[in-house]
Amino acid sequence: MIEQTMPNGFRRRIYLNGAFDRRHPDPSKNYGIHGMDLRFVLLGPKGAVQFVCYTGMQLPSVREELWRKRRTEQYDLGAPMGADIGYHAIEPQYEGQSQMDCEYTGTGKCYYDGTSLGAEGFMPTFLAGGDEAVWTMLEDRYASTFGEDAK
Repeated sequence: MIEQTMPNGFRRRIYLNGAFDRRHPDPSKNYGIHGMDLRFVLLGPKGAVQFVCYTGMQLPSVREELWRKRRTEQYDLGAPMGADIGYHAIEPQYEGQSQMDCEYTGTGKCYYDGTSLGAEGFMPTFLAGGDEAVWTMLEDRYASTFGEDAK
C-alpha cells in the first residue's frame, strides 16, 4: 500500500493487490484465478471513496495457459477494466442500508455502496489522465456523497 496525507487532512491510498491462482479440484476449495488489481481510496472524516481497476495481468503460469487456450478456443485474455466506484460511509446514506466490516473508516464497520458501470465508464478518463484523474474524480465523489469538500 502507498499512502499520502494531503494538506487538507484527507489521505490517499493506492493498493496493488497481487494476482492469484487458487484453483482446486474440490469445488468447495476452488477460488479460481484473478489478475492484479489496483484500488485507489480517498479517506476523510465521514468515510472513504474508492476506484478499483482490474489490470488483466495474470501470473506467468496462468498467462501461458490462457494464451494456449486463446489460440485453440478463442479464449479472451481480458483487458484492463473498471471494476468499482463506491463509498464506505461511517453513517448510513439511506434508510435500511446494511452495515459491513470495513478497513477504511477507522471504526471497523461501514455502509458501502458502489457501481461497476460507473467504474467502466471512467476507464477512458483513467487511462488518459492517470492517477491525478482518479484523485480528481474521487474528490468530487467524496463531496457529492458526504457533502464535504476534499479539495
